[in-house]
Amino acid sequence: MINIKEIQTATAGVCQDINAFLPDLSSKPRQITLEQLEEMVRAEHTRLFMAYDPENNCPVGMYTLAAYRIPTGWRVWLEDVVVSSVYQGKGYGSILVEHAVLQAQGLFPGGTLMLTSRPSRLVANHIYSSLFGKKETNVYEKHL
Repeated sequence: MINIKEIQTATAGVCQDINAFLPDLSSKPRQITLEQLEEMVRAEHTRLFMAYDPENNCPVGMYTLAAYRIPTGWRVWLEDVVVSSVYQGKGYGSILVEHAVLQAQGLFPGGTLMLTSRPSRLVANHIYSSLFGKKETNVYEKHL
């Protein structure tokens, strides 16, 4: 089974592992710098989790939980869920998402865990629909 651990220290190795996943997350990936990773791991309500193959310690996948407090309670976003193409099809995506749900429940009890996913990500959406209810909403974006 994979080992999932929270990243609490920014290192060049972790930065390299994250950057290797970015093309799977974005059509226009921007590499994360060590300084940006340090900022992320220091952030009070952001948690980065990496999954590793226990046999060779190679990175298998990752996810991020990002939370903020609003008048109606904690809003926690599950972001950047990814499994390396080498490890896809082994159930690791489900393991990561289930781990994220447990972490979010423990860190932000009573909050609401949210996520979005492109419709083209068929396997991911299958996993998400089995664990989450679908929220009827519109999502808008503006690049800053």
